[in-house]
Amino acid sequence: MKLLIIEDEKELAASIASYLKNENYTCEIASNFKQALDKIETSDYECIALDITLPGGSGMQFNIEINITYGATGRPTGFNVSAIVNGSFTPYNFTN
Repeated sequence: MKLLIIEDEKELAASIASYLKNENYTCEIASNFKQALDKIETSDYECIALDITLPGGSGMQFNIEINITYGATGRPTGFNVSAIVNGSFTPYNFTN
């Protein structure tokens, strides 16, 4: 499974990626809004870990871009990075 971690706190992003890589997931990291948009335009991801506050834009704005990029079908599953940190992991699908 290919995952995109969108998180501007480098240590947190690296910790999440390290854990997931040990579980045999392929991970890429984007540290700001533009970098995340560039990555979704050039790669397909099955899951996105999304921070809500990003340099250059919000997680909500990114959600709109996901809908534009993936359309009505093929959206990756997403989850809020802060939910992992707070211990309440709840996956969701990106929708309008």
